[in-house]
Amino acid sequence: MKRIYATNQKDWENICKRNFFQAEKLTVKFLKDGIMLPPRVKKNTNLEYEGGVCDKNYNFVTGLKRHEPHKTLAIEVNSSYKPDKVVKREGNVIFGGCLAGRFGHFVIEGLGRLWFVLQKYEYKKYKIAFLPYSDREEPWFKDFFKLLGIDSSRIVMIKEATQFSEIIIPEESVHSWHCYTKEFMIPYQTICENLPRMISCKLYLTKKTWNRGAQLCNEEYFEEFFRKKGFICIEPENYTVEEQISLLHNATEVVTTLGSLSHLALFCKPKTKFVILTRVNDDVLKPQALVNQATDIDWYIVDVAKNYLYANRVVGINYIGPTPYFQDFIKDYYNEDISLDEDNPTGQYIKRWCEHYASLGNFRRISGLKSIDYLKRMYQISCGKTLDVSKLIKEEKKEKEQMDILKWQIKELASENSSLNDSFISIEVHLSNVGWIPHVNEGVPAGDGKNFIEAVRIKNESESDVNVIYSTYDSMDGWSDEVSNGMMSGSTGKSRHLSGIKIRLDELGEKYYSLQYKCMYSNEGWGDWIDGGDEDYREREFLMGIQVKIIRI
Repeated sequence: MKRIYATNQKDWENICKRNFFQAEKLTVKFLKDGIMLPPRVKKNTNLEYEGGVCDKNYNFVTGLKRHEPHKTLAIEVNSSYKPDKVVKREGNVIFGGCLAGRFGHFVIEGLGRLWFVLQKYEYKKYKIAFLPYSDREEPWFKDFFKLLGIDSSRIVMIKEATQFSEIIIPEESVHSWHCYTKEFMIPYQTICENLPRMISCKLYLTKKTWNRGAQLCNEEYFEEFFRKKGFICIEPENYTVEEQISLLHNATEVVTTLGSLSHLALFCKPKTKFVILTRVNDDVLKPQALVNQATDIDWYIVDVAKNYLYANRVVGINYIGPTPYFQDFIKDYYNEDISLDEDNPTGQYIKRWCEHYASLGNFRRISGLKSIDYLKRMYQISCGKTLDVSKLIKEEKKEKEQMDILKWQIKELASENSSLNDSFISIEVHLSNVGWIPHVNEGVPAGDGKNFIEAVRIKNESESDVNVIYSTYDSMDGWSDEVSNGMMSGSTGKSRHLSGIKIRLDELGEKYYSLQYKCMYSNEGWGDWIDGGDEDYREREFLMGIQVKIIRI
């Protein structure tokens, strides 16, 4: 029986066939006079952090690593800073790690250094120091430490820069987007060994009452479907952490949606049947593939996304329901045929409408309609109000006039800039819905301010030997490898918009020039100028413009 039933099946297959396991032996560092720095958001980023552990000269030692060594990702703690004040405390501590306030991140990444605590009994009297991302301590922190058998008197939450006589630093056993070692499962196995026995059952984990993150529409369909198959439907947040884990560990089958709930597979027994329902069909989640592999569960990925409008797995609204992929899965799994619409008039209407107008003869009837026509109808039916289209048209016209002026200014600047003898950098961007547009030189914005940037090419047009080096960020892969001189960074044809960029000159260029750049984002607009080599990144926003300037030193 196949495991993946999804629109983006190849993407899932590529990730799931990857071997995340690394056989390298983990190390332990002993840092004299080490300093622990509470994580804080880095300048010019949204969710990259600085802090972690550094030496007495504030050189970064470790924090939280999620991606490959040469790549960075949101929520990572990957650099240090110099605080205004450092509190000095005598004694030695074990660095327990950085603790994110998001349950899914904590479950996978928050326990990655505790293998050392659980195995090295000679250190059982040492205190364990953690760095929470905020002053708020989530209640599940203490719940997990208690289940691990770690006495609360050993736990220290560091909320101000603190120097210790020595910090013992166990290496992380997992980088959730890259790899895990044999020590990764030790904390989860330790917890499960001490659980009370419960009756085995089949579980459906629902998030319909969970008010964080993306909200689901129509999850009731799956609750009812699997309830008829003998599953017990539970809302995990209504149970203690111990009860949640006990239920998962004793379950014979589990069904849930992709995200924090599916990460709870870490507590299932090997070979437990685990069905993961995806909420969007243009996204994959590497950490889940890693969890599936590390736990050796009997996993299945099933696409149930029915998002006719824009959808995001992390925020917003997701509509789920029976799809052809779910239909195929049920046929293979239960040898049962199901209807896609399940007496849903809206679903029947949309399906028949699409089939009718997909033929050329009928398509001509709607080819002249605009998105605004569909918006008017949906707004009236769904909201019970008439949409003031004339107001929107006026605003659109005003914006278009402003864009025409901007394009004329760009054209003039480009013409003027191209005549300058010292201009040597050109920037070319690939826009969503447009494609590649003509390059501009430094000093001129690249992009049209309306469409998202998906790829970038930057190169030195002069006869000098200076290299322009750059990398880009997208939400699926994080930061790309650095490329230079006209090579593409980003992607085309995948509808993956960029959320950040980093540009710098090589050592030769830095001797004679200072490079600065700024970016325009979908919600924020133009940001401030930043220095070459610094990352310009915004979470959940997309690049719409890039402007570079060169200053001769």
